[in-house]
Amino acid sequence: MHARAKVEKGVKWITDKAAVEGDEAKEYWLCWVTTERNEQGPYYAGLTACYLLVNKAIRRGYKSMPEHVNMMDKSMKHHIIIDQIGDENKAILKDFLMNHDEGMWKHSSDALHQAFN
Repeated sequence: MHARAKVEKGVKWITDKAAVEGDEAKEYWLCWVTTERNEQGPYYAGLTACYLLVNKAIRRGYKSMPEHVNMMDKSMKHHIIIDQIGDENKAILKDFLMNHDEGMWKHSSDALHQAFN
């Protein structure tokens, strides 16, 4: 399932990152999380992240649509690609996934757990 995040609403997406940059611009990581179910129960199967730059003051945002489509596809194919988000964001994401559903976290692969180390 995909929905527009609050930060994405009311923003015109453009491909010129320089036109979005400025004091009011904020960086975000949109994470694609794929869930599956096995004999143990539901688990996080795929996890990828894509870069967003949003400047609400000028109602413009930058994102690479090909990157977003490719990362969504990779998540759905159970790939785990989050090295690009940095350690601080990894810690935030790990905390979110663990607290969102502890059982899903426990049932997830060692590869997913190792991606946060």
